[in-house]
Amino acid sequence: MEVIRNEDKNSNKYIISFKVKRNNGYKGVNITTGEYDKLVVSMADGSKPEYLNIPENQMRLLELMGKQHSDNKLQKKEIIKKRKASKIKGVVSFVGGTVIAIVITSLFPNSEAIMLYDAIKVAVPLGIYAYSGLEFIEAKKFSRKLNDINKYDFLEENADLLNAANLEDPNILGNVKSKDKEEIKRIIDSKNSKQDANTFNWNNINNLSLEALRQIKANIDREFYLGLEQNDEEVKTKPKTKVMTYKIK
Repeated sequence: MEVIRNEDKNSNKYIISFKVKRNNGYKGVNITTGEYDKLVVSMADGSKPEYLNIPENQMRLLELMGKQHSDNKLQKKEIIKKRKASKIKGVVSFVGGTVIAIVITSLFPNSEAIMLYDAIKVAVPLGIYAYSGLEFIEAKKFSRKLNDINKYDFLEENADLLNAANLEDPNILGNVKSKDKEEIKRIIDSKNSKQDANTFNWNNINNLSLEALRQIKANIDREFYLGLEQNDEEVKTKPKTKVMTYKIK
């Protein structure tokens, strides 16, 4: 879970993610609890405190991450506003730098420019372009934060549907990117090893994209809409329906 609020930036209480540490190193979060297992929690300030790997502790961490998301959602409007402002500043600065470069070049061509103007002709537009680049980077940072909030929002709104889906069905994973498919497989393996009821939670979608979750839901919606059978065995076991025919008089 990405840090969204400025007050959480270097917090030793904000949870980024957590993993299980065993004798032979780090494993996925849903590895079966063992006698020597520890939960390693990655905090926003870079610290990684360790705790006993028991279900109660994992549930508490997920509860706290849910609270973090509730706090993060309150920042959405402000993030959208700042992202828009950064994009506008970036575009205006880039256009301004181009105009200034054209004007200076036209007023002081190379053949006539003295050293000072020659330096200005290069330095001023480059400085403005650099500022423009920083604004675009800032806008991208806000986009990443907004995307993260939207991802956890999407899980919150569609948890029942997503967790009930058969993620081993290729139709359900259609058009999901390979990187996300690999992450989903890891999540499924972790879930099965612990026999969790839910596939997705606040912690294990950290490396999964919002696009993947949206695509999975879209595929589920399509399957409900089509209502077509996939398994031959299911069709064979269903009672045959008598087809009525009518003669046209």
